[in-house]
Amino acid sequence: MDYRPGDHSEIWMVDSEGRNFHAVVADQYDNFVPRWSRDGRSIYFTSNRSGDRQIWKLDIASGEKKRITDQGGISAFESYDGSTLYYSKREFGGLFARPISGGPEVRITSSLHLGYWGAFAVSEKGIYFVDSVAKPRPTICYYDLRTRRTNAVLPVERFIWPGIPTLTASRDGRKVLFVQAEGATQIYLAEAAP
Repeated sequence: MDYRPGDHSEIWMVDSEGRNFHAVVADQYDNFVPRWSRDGRSIYFTSNRSGDRQIWKLDIASGEKKRITDQGGISAFESYDGSTLYYSKREFGGLFARPISGGPEVRITSSLHLGYWGAFAVSEKGIYFVDSVAKPRPTICYYDLRTRRTNAVLPVERFIWPGIPTLTASRDGRKVLFVQAEGATQIYLAEAAP
């Protein structure tokens, strides 16, 4: 989790029993939006330690931090096979992909709009994201990684907040949890038909 006990946001961890709450990235930089790697050995996080917001990877065992992006990034998810990093950008919309081993950044869709950097989730075969300007109302869409096509999946009844993580999906992509505003925030589960 990211936590701000002082002037800078830090990455903290707690064990499965809810004890041993401690900082894993705490320095003079802002460090936020942590995500586990699929093997549980690393954490991807956003930091301004290079002068602008980039995605970094922390090796838990060694404490080594490695910069992954060079054109900005926030809210990163690793593919299930560990080969690709999917992420958004805070400064403008879109979803991006980059091979973890190195290589060029590719914009895979521009339909994740400005401010909705946390409104996407990666499953094994695709990516769910919120199209905040879809008509007649915002819609959860699915980007198929094989066909590279996007389909509308579920129009949402109410506003989905920008600027925070609001979606997660099961590995097989059959279940999606999302948050929408109802005066107080509520979490919903959508299940795909067989």
